Amino acid sequence: MKVRVGPLLDAWVFEVVPGSRVLVLAYGCFVEDFAGMAHSVEHSGVRFFGLDQLGGVALPDGYARVVRAWASHPAASGSYGL
Repeated sequence: MKVRVGPLLDAWVFEVVPGSRVLVLAYGCFVEDFAGMAHSVEHSGVRFFGLDQLGGVALPDGYARVVRAWASHPAASGSYGL
């Protein structure tokens, strides 16, 4: 998958498992090519869903918050920003 990195949208500390924290830096991105999209071993898959379905997706709050932030960001309109 090839993307062009956009603006920094949010940053937060996420506790992956008790006692293990990571710093999440969330950027808006513009997709240039979907070829080769894959997921890492700690994830169960890749899927697409509409913003209206976001409430039913099992995502930690920070991730859901940043998806909504990018959807309403002026830079996200067009060019595969959404």
